[in-house]
Amino acid sequence: MGIVHGVGIYTEGKYRARGSVKRMTREYTIWSNLLQRCYSKEYHKKYPSYAGCTVHKEWHNFQDFCEWYVNQPNYHEKQPNGRSWPIDKDLTILNNTEYSPDACYIIPCEINNVTRNNKLINKDLPCGVHYNSRRSTHQAILKSKVLAESSDTDYLFEVYREHKIKEIIEVTNKWKDKITPTIYNNLLNFEIVKYPYTGS
Repeated sequence: MGIVHGVGIYTEGKYRARGSVKRMTREYTIWSNLLQRCYSKEYHKKYPSYAGCTVHKEWHNFQDFCEWYVNQPNYHEKQPNGRSWPIDKDLTILNNTEYSPDACYIIPCEINNVTRNNKLINKDLPCGVHYNSRRSTHQAILKSKVLAESSDTDYLFEVYREHKIKEIIEVTNKWKDKITPTIYNNLLNFEIVKYPYTGS
């Protein structure tokens, strides 16, 4: 038996950590990454948004996590690069911070990406709004595309918000058959937070 990231319990059983070529199995890698995301202080320094997140006690056991994971509807789905689809924790239960059997679902990567907030250069600006020092103006930007320029950052956020909601709806409808009705409805009503770093 081994302890992983301070809480995970690895025991030999039906599911193994290493495959036939002595590489870490997909199941072990996913499980270990979830634990790291929630319990590694070094990881939190680089990705502070995961500080405070937890993994359900049942999933501290590797064998129990695998039994859930391999029986999920999208378990066999792969990204174009061959990697597995990600496990989402907060589209079934909004604002959820615990990875658990009741909250988690394997979702398409495109949905996972579209619900992320734009990376902010200046945390004092609204989501999707950037200051272009070369042009001495603020801009609303989505996926590297400039949507509008103005000194009014509230207006720029609304421009960004309108385009972001449209993008989310398009992606949600594209993958409707690969997500649950609950996730589908939550995505159609997804809130674009103006200041995601402050929660306001």
